Amino acid sequence: AGGKHSLTWGSWFRDFIQLVPHLYTDEVLDAGEALLAQAEAAVADGDEREIARVAFLRTGFDHTRLMAAAIREMQLLQAKDPAADQARLDEARDALRQFREANADSFAVPMYNLTARELTYDPTRPLWINP
Repeated sequence: AGGKHSLTWGSWFRDFIQLVPHLYTDEVLDAGEALLAQAEAAVADGDEREIARVAFLRTGFDHTRLMAAAIREMQLLQAKDPAADQARLDEARDALRQFREANADSFAVPMYNLTARELTYDPTRPLWINP
């Protein structure tokens, strides 16, 4: 990964962000969804702390699903894949943006910092700015 290192992110993020849709495939996310649903059911009658902990995981998980979908669509368009669809990217980006705005105060995901980083790196800039 080249580039300048920051104190908190380093240059690993530039490469990692491009791997998100390959690491978090639909199959992996579906399995994660099943586990999270089990956890939510297990704590439904639990104390507030248990419920809050699982809700924290839900926020991070839902963000991961949205981010993977948006980056996957962006990469398809960049590769000029016949399956690429600008409307799907726009929809995925809008869903990700709305989620980040709605959860900006969550400690589960650094919403604003992620968006700033994605705008900084050439490979992910098209996620937010159409070329």
